Amino acid sequence: MKTITLRIPTSFKEWKNWMRDRVVSRKKHNEEVLWDFANAISREAQSNYWRKDISDAMVKSVFRIGGSSKLTKLYFDAKNQLK
Repeated sequence: MKTITLRIPTSFKEWKNWMRDRVVSRKKHNEEVLWDFANAISREAQSNYWRKDISDAMVKSVFRIGGSSKLTKLYFDAKNQLK
């Protein structure tokens, strides 16, 4: 036999806490997706495929994760715009 459990908020306070938890978990998920995307772009730019097309100075100043690179700045700007 299978059991189904439904969690239904029965007061305004429970509903408010449920909505807050849902928003927080969604924002964390979106931040993780953005970070994974930024890391994927960084790894792709630093791969051997692009070595002859992109200069080392550009890779370090634009595509490096961390520090004051352009990609890190773009990540934090997008993260702050999440709702």
